[in-house]
Amino acid sequence: MPDAYKKVALVKYMQYLAARQEMLMAIYADHNQGAPSNGASSGDQNVALKETSVFSPAQMQAATGAVRRLHRIPKGETVEIMLDPTERVELLLAKAPCAIILRDTPIFIDPNGTEHPLRRGRNLIGRDAGAEVVIDASLRDVSRKHLLIESDGDATVRVLDISAHGTSIDGNYLDNTSI
Repeated sequence: MPDAYKKVALVKYMQYLAARQEMLMAIYADHNQGAPSNGASSGDQNVALKETSVFSPAQMQAATGAVRRLHRIPKGETVEIMLDPTERVELLLAKAPCAIILRDTPIFIDPNGTEHPLRRGRNLIGRDAGAEVVIDASLRDVSRKHLLIESDGDATVRVLDISAHGTSIDGNYLDNTSI
């Protein structure tokens, strides 16, 4: 097998493993949210999982969410968001925390906290130099072409994940998917 095919196979396998780990972290977090803190009997169904799983604190925070639980946007599905001027829509581009807010127009906030006004129409977010919002090249989990945000210039944006490592958003917004 030529080296190029081996490299593609290895990358795809690593993406598969990352997705599995993400799923396990979510299951682990769900199971431990309702677990009793006092010593429950071993027959109790709410017994917390043993602390043998090794996840970094950043991974667990991403899996459990600090205030709201973030869910991965299904690849190829558009999520429509009606922005409220008092609301901040939290996103994770792979593991990089970002947000969308509404002032006069929708604004994308990158992982460094820099605000980028979104223009009317399609806005490409990623590490690619040709993107409307260029993410820091040191964030290797963020794809070169990671996310498309389509803005009507007002309070509605449509978000489409086109990345290899995924984009997560508050699960409440996933009810507003369109095809």
